[in-house]
Amino acid sequence: MTMLGRMDGLFNIHDGERKLVMLLFLQYFCMGIAAAFTQATAFALFLTRFSADKLPLAYIATAVAVTLLTLAYTRLGQRLSFSRRLKVGVGGQLLITVGFAVGLAVSDVSWLIFALPILFQIVVGFGNVTFWWRGAIRGCGRCCDGWVRLRVR
Repeated sequence: MTMLGRMDGLFNIHDGERKLVMLLFLQYFCMGIAAAFTQATAFALFLTRFSADKLPLAYIATAVAVTLLTLAYTRLGQRLSFSRRLKVGVGGQLLITVGFAVGLAVSDVSWLIFALPILFQIVVGFGNVTFWWRGAIRGCGRCCDGWVRLRVR
């Protein structure tokens, strides 16, 4: 039995699902790399510029920012189709990340460095939402033995 055949059996992957599962795995792997680099960069720059006693403020700001973004995303989701919502999520992540990268490249403002831990949580949180919704919408919820049961109309 080939390695892919063993993986099919291990993860209960049916005929025709291997490509989708591999694409979702690749997406999540890339998101993990992006999150690791974002986290390492965010906290290294943060602690270089600010003392560790400012971390609680950053975490409070993160909670507020992520809550507001989640509320906005949820309200937007009521007006958009599911596929457009996913595109907005991925596009928003990309826009925010590129915005931070450009901002850090052209300036040395403290508030942008202070906001890097917020960027990390946005990348992780919205990346996970996008990944799991994609898996569910494309049928991967079936192969998770009931862990993900979303019905999309």
